[in-house]
Amino acid sequence: MIVFRIEREKYLETTLMGIGASMSEGYRWNSINTKIVYTAESRALAILEVSVHLDISEDLPDDRYYVEIEFPDEITIQEVNLEDLPEDWDFKPPTLTTQTIGDDFVNYNEAAILKVPSSIVPQEFNYLINPNHQEASKIKVLSTTKMIFDSRLKNKK
Repeated sequence: MIVFRIEREKYLETTLMGIGASMSEGYRWNSINTKIVYTAESRALAILEVSVHLDISEDLPDDRYYVEIEFPDEITIQEVNLEDLPEDWDFKPPTLTTQTIGDDFVNYNEAAILKVPSSIVPQEFNYLINPNHQEASKIKVLSTTKMIFDSRLKNKK
């Protein structure tokens, strides 16, 4: 299985370590100090997931890369079903409800991957990597490609 991530150039070497997510309090599926790696099922969803967190009204970032990541076929994937989530699961800012789900996924360490619905497009999925799981070493970066944000994403005046 191939998934995608948008990463800043300076973090390409550590993209599978979950460091960035662990340093922020505002992520949907983890709380601060919980290492987790966010990926998306398509490049388009990865761009959307990153873009909603950027102020692209003035400047479009020029330091981003597509990271193509491969999960081996035999890797353990847990799934969070949309119908099992509470009503507040997609609130902005994220609630403790979803952060606890991600924290438990990492802390219980039963799977390397957690499949979750996107809060932007709930019919599409993000795949969260637990970098502490023993199977995480089987997850590989296949390629990194310079990404250029389309200038049409910028607000027009």
